[in-house]
Amino acid sequence: MISLKLEQIGQDIVIIFDEAARAALDLKLGDSVHFQRTDAVVGVAAHDVDHDARIARARSFLKRHQKTYDALSGH
Repeated sequence: MISLKLEQIGQDIVIIFDEAARAALDLKLGDSVHFQRTDAVVGVAAHDVDHDARIARARSFLKRHQKTYDALSGH
């Protein structure tokens, strides 16, 4: 199990990722980290660039077919 440490730096509270945590998540300075909480668990994931590309493709697809969606929905 990897533990993360909270520290206060000035007015900010920061999470310290030790070397093992950075290696496990393949983190580099400047990377984004996402947290997701469920009832009993907090999940941590490094920013997924592929996810951004998938979202961009999905938005492009929706934009290309917007007239069809509007016609089907009666707008």
